Amino acid sequence: MQKEHIESLQKNYVKLVKETPTDAVVDHLYQNGILTDELREEILQNSNIYSKTRQLISTLQRRGPMAFECFCTALVDEGKSSLVQLLKESTIESEVSKDRVMIPIGGDIFVVVNEWDDKVLIHILKYEKNSADTYVPTKK
Repeated sequence: MQKEHIESLQKNYVKLVKETPTDAVVDHLYQNGILTDELREEILQNSNIYSKTRQLISTLQRRGPMAFECFCTALVDEGKSSLVQLLKESTIESEVSKDRVMIPIGGDIFVVVNEWDDKVLIHILKYEKNSADTYVPTKK
């Protein structure tokens, strides 16, 4: 899993523990090969939902590059799109440098504030993900 995805999970840890439908998400991750049978059983054997979710998040961080996207897909399938949006926004925020601020305003469109030549510049730009899974600006 990429560093920015781990940071996003950590930043939103409390909300994820409270709102993740763990049993269904674990089944989805198992079905897609992210979790092994042993890991699935280890997570589901926990006595309460919060323990299950904490174990899931901990395990997820060690399950490879596809784990984050599969987790997000599982959340969407279970009607938790708001959690996915929160995770994605946190991922974008972690990509922001200290001299630039990106504020998502819908889809892949951002208000970007940066400083250049002692002036504050404000842009509204459409961004796309490149092959390295980071946001890059388009000419739009």
